[in-house]
Amino acid sequence: EQTVQIVMNGDGPLKGTLAISNGKGQIRGYVGSPEVDNMSLQDAVGKGWVQVVKNHPEWPRPYNGITAIRNSDIDRDVGAYLAESEQRSCAIAAATSVHGLLC
Repeated sequence: EQTVQIVMNGDGPLKGTLAISNGKGQIRGYVGSPEVDNMSLQDAVGKGWVQVVKNHPEWPRPYNGITAIRNSDIDRDVGAYLAESEQRSCAIAAATSVHGLLC
């Protein structure tokens, strides 16, 4: 069963995000500092890097790729990662809300 881990390590007050999913569609994740006051997602994330780690029990080692955070927007930055690191085109849409707590 393949797993995918996405890390966004930005210099904003959110202090990074981590999400891990498995082949069953189960997802877990966290943010470094969930309490951000009324600010845009771009300000909360800041600039830094996106890391994607894919692993499968039959692979000799995990696949690891890193690219820069350009938009501080999860869907666009993961899309940029896929285009740069894996040379894949994609369509990704994600909704995020920041109102004191990241939900």
